[in-house]
Amino acid sequence: CPFVEDLMADSITNTSVVVVWSTFGDNTVYELTVSDGQGNDMVVAPASPPQFIQGLSPDTEYEVSVVAHCEDGVPSQVNLFFTTGEEIADTCSIPENLDASMEDSSSFTLSWDPVSGAESYDLQINDLDTVPNLLVDTNIVEALYLFQVLDSLEGYTFRVRALCSAESMSDWSEYYFFPSATDSLVLACETPTDLMVDTVIGNNVFLSWTPTDAIGFEVEIQDGVNTMTKTVGAISEIGSVYFSGLEAMTTYQARIRPICREEEGDFSIAISFTTGEVMIICLPVTDLSAERVDDNTASLSWSEIDGATYETEVRSKGSSSGMLTIPSFDPELMVSGLDPALIYEFRVRSICSSGDTSLFTHWISFSTEDPQVGTCTAPTGINLDSVNSTEAWISWLGVDTLEYQVFWKEKDTIAAPEVYMTTEHFIYLDSLMPETEYMIQVQKLCGDELSPLSEPFYFTTLMIGDSVPDSLCVAPYDLKLDSVDVNDAWISWMAEDSLLFEVEVTGVDFEYLETVGMNMIWLTGLTENAEYTLRVRSLCTDSTSSEWSEDFIFQTLEMPEEPEDSCRLPIAELISIGAESAMGSWTSSSSGAFYLIEVENIGLTPNYRLITTTRDTSYLFEDLVPGGTYQWKVAAFCPDGSYSDCTEWMTFTTDGAEDCEAPDGLAVDQLTTTGAMLIWNNAPSAIDYEVEIQSLDTTPFYGVSNILLENQLSVDGLVPGGSYQFKVNVQCLDGTISEDSDWYLFSTLTGQDTGTISNSVAQRVQMVFPNPVRQTMSVKLPEALLENTANIELTDMMGRVVRSIEQAGILEGTLIRIEVGDLREGIYQLSVRSEDKFYHELVMIAR
Repeated sequence: CPFVEDLMADSITNTSVVVVWSTFGDNTVYELTVSDGQGNDMVVAPASPPQFIQGLSPDTEYEVSVVAHCEDGVPSQVNLFFTTGEEIADTCSIPENLDASMEDSSSFTLSWDPVSGAESYDLQINDLDTVPNLLVDTNIVEALYLFQVLDSLEGYTFRVRALCSAESMSDWSEYYFFPSATDSLVLACETPTDLMVDTVIGNNVFLSWTPTDAIGFEVEIQDGVNTMTKTVGAISEIGSVYFSGLEAMTTYQARIRPICREEEGDFSIAISFTTGEVMIICLPVTDLSAERVDDNTASLSWSEIDGATYETEVRSKGSSSGMLTIPSFDPELMVSGLDPALIYEFRVRSICSSGDTSLFTHWISFSTEDPQVGTCTAPTGINLDSVNSTEAWISWLGVDTLEYQVFWKEKDTIAAPEVYMTTEHFIYLDSLMPETEYMIQVQKLCGDELSPLSEPFYFTTLMIGDSVPDSLCVAPYDLKLDSVDVNDAWISWMAEDSLLFEVEVTGVDFEYLETVGMNMIWLTGLTENAEYTLRVRSLCTDSTSSEWSEDFIFQTLEMPEEPEDSCRLPIAELISIGAESAMGSWTSSSSGAFYLIEVENIGLTPNYRLITTTRDTSYLFEDLVPGGTYQWKVAAFCPDGSYSDCTEWMTFTTDGAEDCEAPDGLAVDQLTTTGAMLIWNNAPSAIDYEVEIQSLDTTPFYGVSNILLENQLSVDGLVPGGSYQFKVNVQCLDGTISEDSDWYLFSTLTGQDTGTISNSVAQRVQMVFPNPVRQTMSVKLPEALLENTANIELTDMMGRVVRSIEQAGILEGTLIRIEVGDLREGIYQLSVRSEDKFYHELVMIAR
């Protein structure tokens, strides 16, 4: 085989090197070996230039050999030697002697010893009351910070790290705890002063109050002979409690006292109420809680009422639209499809076997996690779900909205690991070697931040012909009937992730067998009022399955007999339409009926969905947008258990639509030497904005076009003292796009340019503008390549080619535009080759 040419070691650091060489022949395979002469060899095969090698030892001589394997010849080998750089001591020390001193009743001064050479400090403050608990995440110049405390019960912690230069930062300090200012002032255990009677229904009473800073409250009622007490926690913005089954026609005294951490407060002044006749009511639930909350799901639970079902309402806190109403048979409910980093609230009411409903509870709040804040920790819970001689399923605990980077390799090799990207919480590995031990590690990608690698997880493939151990192929369990009606049923179960399941359903004259990839199944076409038996088993490999689950028996509902005209279809119309609201009205279906209403957006109108119930025959739809298009319908549910069909969807458009005019008020804020914040006035009924930025005059070429939802855009990658212009247009609710605004001209501040990122190979020619780059980079080809043909390649640091262009007949000033907006952040290498010349430059892609 021909010997490789131009073999060189480039971009040498104390622990890494980029090896490059000239390739030939489409069918040639290259084997790269890096050896320190002490028996430590790193082999990459097949290899392709440029090949990035890391994990080397500082100040060590290495030998690189590249062997070319071709179809019709003996392999050829070329060697070279290089020495890694000396180990660089990190002089950026961890800040020490963290302290928090109270200035007054509402503030603390946080301080630490200044670090020599530090240019600034990253500071994080956590509120121990909340999850996620990151309260402040900022960068400051001084080793001092004035913190205005909130109303935390558990107190706060903070940590800090030093930034000594763009390339050097210290590790984080240990967390330092300090209490809330109110904790440190030894406040009294404050008693609520507004205990009141919400309502008396027969011989049942409902009381409420505004909670103080106590952790709980004891409510006492007495009639002069008997005394009853209840203790409740401070879980909502309004405290409440009820007493049922009291003596009829009797006057009671009620009072309340707080329960604090180390003491009980004084009782309040008593209030009085008188019960009525004995009345059995549908009792409300208590002990509401939200648990196992992540970025888009939450498990809601409450106390159980014998024989009752439940209706739960969930909404973003303070919103009167977009409410989700969910029925359930059990005192717990898993809600999914929530948005990250939002505060939600929910309330519950009981629906008793008599058909009566209780009062709704007060709203209880909970917060979903923000996957971009405070959650970039190493993944945990790595598990071997299934394995055979050549395949394995691996899963771990994770957040839905994040990406994961998976590294795996044979345990005893020094070769670089394989790297996979996934948005799932599991990975399928195939083409493994039998009877071989492997190591796997997982890393989160949290926006611009990478988590630490997980702890190594080891597993061993089986011998050829062996079956999966029984301990790894577990039968599904905890089968549940999630919902059922006349002809359909939704059934779920618990099982290992990333498996297939075989489901068998039998009934009278009915047999059904299906394989599904989720731990749930939706059955349709069932017979009304019929009993069915379902069982399920896990399919772990092509030849291995678990035992069948226990039989699960369920029954479909019977079609209710609806007397003619018992629950008439409402006749609906809109009686008023405004810019942000509309009033729907309909005819009564039956005395005592309640009505289900659905309203949703159509087309380009911003997302809106309302599902709610009312006993009135009209409803005001609020929080609409001017000029928006919507549809709505209504159905009736009558007291005898019958219900009507839904009306047809009815469409309407709100008032106030305006012409789609170009945005105005263009301006520049937060101007620096290399960046700026572009702003403009918000346009009515805007869906999104298109912003175009260009360089002017002799400023190095810069051109970016972005689509965004907000009326501002932060740009970077500019040059000091550069001249630029930008303009904006808007897409409106009716789908039209405005004219462009006038160009707005601005210049960055002057300063010392930091120069380009380049390497030491060949000539030092700056080819890439801008660098770092966000969306589109421009490559200015060197003048030495005029009239020649050049091959332009962009490769990542694993040596994979991500862009490749051939440019023939290069003219003076030729610019090549390369879109990189879909590539991941990081360092890439741009290579430009002709027959006798070679240039390359490192490029930073940043977001």
